[in-house]
Amino acid sequence: MAVKKVRYQSRSVEHHVAAPRTDVWPAVTALLGNGHWSVQDLSVEPPWRMAVELSRHNIDLVFLQSTVLIRDDGDSCHVAWALVFDPEPSQAGMAVAERLLDEMRAELQGLAKQFG
Repeated sequence: MAVKKVRYQSRSVEHHVAAPRTDVWPAVTALLGNGHWSVQDLSVEPPWRMAVELSRHNIDLVFLQSTVLIRDDGDSCHVAWALVFDPEPSQAGMAVAERLLDEMRAELQGLAKQFG
């Protein structure tokens, strides 16, 4: 029996937010629980790191995990949102991941405007 080779890929989006990390943390956790995603916590370390397994209806990715990191910059912070995925069962998975990253980027831009 042949062993299936996993081809994990990773991508990330980042944005600076003009608010302290402790203020931004609840908004970031709300983004992950906003109804678009089914989220299973893997590791949560408030107020700076959250790693989750994600699933979403009609997503053609078998493996999808995400980590959000918030770097404290005093009166502001920097948010990095990473996606780790296996694009199988098809190359269409890469297009799905890119679409998800576009959505993540838009969410972070909205977050930055919220604290603007």
